[in-house]
Amino acid sequence: MNPKHVVILNRIAVDHGFTPQMLLARRRDWAFCKPRQMAIYLCRRIAGGSNSELAIVFERHRGAIIHALRTAQNDIDTMPGYATTVDNYIRHFEAVLNQKGTS
Repeated sequence: MNPKHVVILNRIAVDHGFTPQMLLARRRDWAFCKPRQMAIYLCRRIAGGSNSELAIVFERHRGAIIHALRTAQNDIDTMPGYATTVDNYIRHFEAVLNQKGTS
């Protein structure tokens, strides 16, 4: 697993009051789905990886990863507050991950 994916997953989980294991659980309610979708989007955006790689990280099917990426992008496009939050996370993770030298 890409170490950047772990950092992103952990931070999003903690910021939303969950453990990483809770965020990876099969729960489908909004409280879990939105942070998970955001984490998937941020992992792709910041650390890269194919849909198949992200499916392994998030313990989902590739189709679920595609859905999460599309949903997160739609939320960014239609919800200014969500877009601001994602932008803040992108700046944070780029600074932290570059500072640590995590590749």
